[in-house]
Amino acid sequence: MQTPGMFIEYLINGSVALMWALPLLRSIGVPTPQDTATAALAVPGLYVVGMMMDFLGWIISLGYKKRVRKRIVEELGLTWETRYTLQPKLFIYAPDLAKSSEMRGSRDRIARGTFVNVLITTVVFSMLSPKLGVSLSPLLIILIGVSLSILCGMMWLRFQRLAYSYELRSMLAVQEKISSDLAKKEPT
Repeated sequence: MQTPGMFIEYLINGSVALMWALPLLRSIGVPTPQDTATAALAVPGLYVVGMMMDFLGWIISLGYKKRVRKRIVEELGLTWETRYTLQPKLFIYAPDLAKSSEMRGSRDRIARGTFVNVLITTVVFSMLSPKLGVSLSPLLIILIGVSLSILCGMMWLRFQRLAYSYELRSMLAVQEKISSDLAKKEPT
């Protein structure tokens, strides 16, 4: 992935982490930024927290991701080896397709980080609801949090499937184009 894309993904996931981080910090007495200038100093911290959320999401989703990818590879009649020989061709012969593929992958990484953030937010709010002044019962918070987590998980699975399918189909299209161009160049 290109650096600006990773920067934005991590900042988004770090910013979403503020849902649970600020209430947690306030509940244990840590002062939180009250003005824009001080809050701007927290941006590098948001980036690091975003990296951690992405990493946790990667760990949690790895098994599912492998199954989704394996199913798509089989649907397209590929092997894992074929996929790895096609991928460099996509970047060499169709950089616009490669960039589009990366952008689609960005969406699923943000969804994965949001899934983790919603889980952590659910835990923090259900444990600290009275201290935070939240009038909902912890059971209701857990019910809402689990529902949102399921929704985020389904969203991630959908985005993962779409992104990976697009990437593989792009690779196949490039391979067909290369084969067609080579066939045209061969003397008859």
